[in-house]
Amino acid sequence: MTVSLVAPNSQLWWRAWLDRWAEWNERRARTRRLHVAESVSLGEKRFVAVVQFESQRFLIGGTGTSLRLLAELKSDEGTNSERSEGK
Repeated sequence: MTVSLVAPNSQLWWRAWLDRWAEWNERRARTRRLHVAESVSLGEKRFVAVVQFESQRFLIGGTGTSLRLLAELKSDEGTNSERSEGK
C-alpha cells in the first residue's frame, strides 16, 4: 500500500502554481528586449560582449570596475557562421 504524503488538493494547488509560473516565465522571455548575444572572458575580470537591445547591437568591453562601449555594430553585419560561409 502506498501512502501519499501530499494531500490531493495540495497537489492540484502546486500544479496550478507551476502552470502559472511557467506561463509568466514564457511571457517574460518573449518581452525581454535586452540580452547578451555573446560574451568572451579575457581573464582577470575582463570580458567583451555583444549586447542586443531590440534590433540594435553593441560591442561592450568591461573590467571589474568599468564598462565601455567599444562599437555600435551595424545590423547588416552577419553572424560568424554567415561570414565564414561567405554570405
